[in-house]
Amino acid sequence: MNGDSDVRVLTYVTLAFDTIMAVHDPYEGHAHASRCEHMAEQVAERLDVPATQINAVRLGAHLHDIGKIGIPETTLNKPTSLSDSEWNMMRGHCAEGSKILRTLQLRVLDEAANFLHTHHENWDGSGYPDKLIGDEIPLGAQIIRPVDVFDALTHNRAYHYGITESAALAIMEEGVGTLFSTKVFSAFVRVIKDQK
Repeated sequence: MNGDSDVRVLTYVTLAFDTIMAVHDPYEGHAHASRCEHMAEQVAERLDVPATQINAVRLGAHLHDIGKIGIPETTLNKPTSLSDSEWNMMRGHCAEGSKILRTLQLRVLDEAANFLHTHHENWDGSGYPDKLIGDEIPLGAQIIRPVDVFDALTHNRAYHYGITESAALAIMEEGVGTLFSTKVFSAFVRVIKDQK
């Protein structure tokens, strides 16, 4: 593929994802994806990620939940606790999303696919699906992790009402060094503070 056709494919992929998710999961549709993309790009810039890789970070952040397309709406929008089998299904969205992107066979989507696969890994190795530790986790996924958590905490979901930004940051600070990289979280906080 050449550059122009790559851009068209990426445009169609994100548009299709946004349309499907807006219908399938109103809490995680286009708005969540766009907010995560915008914030992840800013965090990546703060961390001096090379411009050539920022596009993959943006795509990974925008498409990080594409693997949820196959999860029943009753599970995605369940207002009560998930059963063990439902949790296993939800955890599978990382690998499923990665698989979806890899089928398109574009280099930038391969990079983004790595971020999708690992965006629920925790800094201390307690995440999923591969229990990666520290810098074993790709930087793009390290960036997407706090961005995704923050957006989920500060916006309404089927299972909770959104909380204030300051309350979300206070909760998330407890996860620095366990859920989140200290360096990435510091850049993330600077981005949040700059938006005020």
